Amino acid sequence: MVQVIPKRQTQKEVLSKVPAILFWGSLIAFALCIGLFLIFNWQTKKITNKTQEIINEIQQQQASGQLKKLQDKLTLYQGKLKNIPTLLASHKQPSIIFEHLLKNFSHPNVVLNSLNLITEDAKLNITGLANDNQSLAQQIKLFEDNPNIKEVSLKSVKIGKEGKLEFSLELILQPEYLNFEK
Repeated sequence: MVQVIPKRQTQKEVLSKVPAILFWGSLIAFALCIGLFLIFNWQTKKITNKTQEIINEIQQQQASGQLKKLQDKLTLYQGKLKNIPTLLASHKQPSIIFEHLLKNFSHPNVVLNSLNLITEDAKLNITGLANDNQSLAQQIKLFEDNPNIKEVSLKSVKIGKEGKLEFSLELILQPEYLNFEK
């Protein structure tokens, strides 16, 4: 029988999709991290091999007039190798938010709808739904007790559809929290 009025999804049906979305999102982020690691590893090996080739050429052609040109090439590749740790140290890792912060510090009666991370300011804007005032207060307390969060601000709260609290939070994270771990 064809239904003229579509059946509304219940909250349980909507919430049952959240773990799958988080799982696949985390899996994609993990695969991306592995891919970037392999690319960096390949580039490092390539530069190391090129440096070794240049050193071998220098040893073979020390008597010739090309020595200065080869030394310049060697200096260039060594400079690139020295820059890799600096680049990795300044690399921001926003996926850590999903893995550590939201997975371990989310209240069971609170649903987070959107996240907006501003890495330059180490600021995370969150909107969500809470079943009641107590759940929202406990969620805020969880964030405040986290040593990686400098400040928690409740930007707005209102009663939404179905009597749930719609809220907006702003978290100021410790700047070093997002840095690439060595």
